[in-house]
Amino acid sequence: MRRFKIMAGVIAGAVFLFVGVVWMVVRSGRAEVLVARLRAAEGAERETLIMQLNLARGDAVSAMIAAFADPAAEPGFRADLLDLLFKRNLRRADERIAAVMVRALDDPEQVVRRAAVRDYAVYMGSRDQLALLDHVADPDPEVRRQVYLLLSAGGRWGPTGLWDLISGDDSKEAKARLLGDVIRQAAEETDPEFRLLARAVIGREIAARCEKAIEAVQTSDLAAAEDLLRGAMELDPENRRAKIRYVRHFLGIGDREKAVRLADEYGALIRIPHLSGAPVIDGDPTDDAWREAFASDRFFLANSAWVARRTEGRSELRVGHRDGKVYIAVLGYEDDLSELVVKHAGRDSDTWLDDCVELFFDPVNSEKAVYQFVINANGSCFDTRHTEGKQANFESVSAAGVFLDRGYWAVEFAVAASALGGQTIAAESVWGMNIMRTRIGPASEQGAWWPTFGSSLNFNLHPLAVFEGVEATPQP
Repeated sequence: MRRFKIMAGVIAGAVFLFVGVVWMVVRSGRAEVLVARLRAAEGAERETLIMQLNLARGDAVSAMIAAFADPAAEPGFRADLLDLLFKRNLRRADERIAAVMVRALDDPEQVVRRAAVRDYAVYMGSRDQLALLDHVADPDPEVRRQVYLLLSAGGRWGPTGLWDLISGDDSKEAKARLLGDVIRQAAEETDPEFRLLARAVIGREIAARCEKAIEAVQTSDLAAAEDLLRGAMELDPENRRAKIRYVRHFLGIGDREKAVRLADEYGALIRIPHLSGAPVIDGDPTDDAWREAFASDRFFLANSAWVARRTEGRSELRVGHRDGKVYIAVLGYEDDLSELVVKHAGRDSDTWLDDCVELFFDPVNSEKAVYQFVINANGSCFDTRHTEGKQANFESVSAAGVFLDRGYWAVEFAVAASALGGQTIAAESVWGMNIMRTRIGPASEQGAWWPTFGSSLNFNLHPLAVFEGVEATPQP
């Protein structure tokens, strides 16, 4: 009997202990307890509690909303709760959370507003993100940054999301208000980075108008095309996409004089002088003949989608002509030339994967059948013509050299106009032409003499070139 009582006591104690442990575990896992602990937690404990709250069962939302609404709560704690609420809403839409999310965009605490904008961008769909449009003029620069980035995200080669949503016919007024706000804000931004981000949003609208102008020309509605391009110029008079499309519009309708004049005014014209002597194509651009050439060290990032940005790397360009040939030299400066990437050799190897120079010629401004030459740092040349047949191996001469004592590597190139579809160089000639330099080793960067906004193959954005010191072609 005594043994039975002892055993019963042991069992009762074990049961009591088990129930107590279970109670404590359940109690400690309740949302109210987790929220209370999170309020004072730091470091690894804080991360653990956030994970537990994210997975907590039952009505965790009510506890988090109540704590978030506490005006005495620390702002960072409230931002953590807001992030958790967004995640909960992502899994299952909740009207209570939706109301909190909207109010959070105007929260008096900066850190909470920043978290709200970030979470809208990360967790919410385009229609919900419409709530962010009023915040392009937010007094907090970080909030503005996030809204700018969201509006300029995606594009021709990726998802457009919110921008597509506000670009429909039923959203014209909303978009007009947005653009007005962004234009005013761009003028007020004192930080160059934020001014650039605001201009990128404007640049996206400019790109859309330029595309519509091209479509209008294709349907012979020249007046509509010109109106669209003038409107694009008015949005941002410094936008280089708008400038070159305005130039090319007049070239396309046969007004060569106006196209060349505007290209010269906008800095989109390469005036190629006649050289008194032909430079030797040996990769060393120190011949006296190059002193007479068109020269420039202005290069822009080729992959900046909506607004022109200068390259970090320094490049120099020389262009001249003589005896029916075009001569080009490009110098690429680097702090450490030993880091150049040169893995390909031989004609038509994948030279574009190396540190290289790319040259584009469009002698008749077709904006399609463009001749491309790619020369890497060991002088290997790839060439093609961008048509369905893709002809290759056009007659040209190229060479490259690396000059450690001068801090640059260089490409020299020459091609006869006759090799480019039997063309001639005359006073009335207007070519499409662009010159690019790709940096692979020291830095990942592709620069273009004129920006191409996302792709070097955007031929309809290439600048113009004219030839000086030559006579006009005799008319029959």
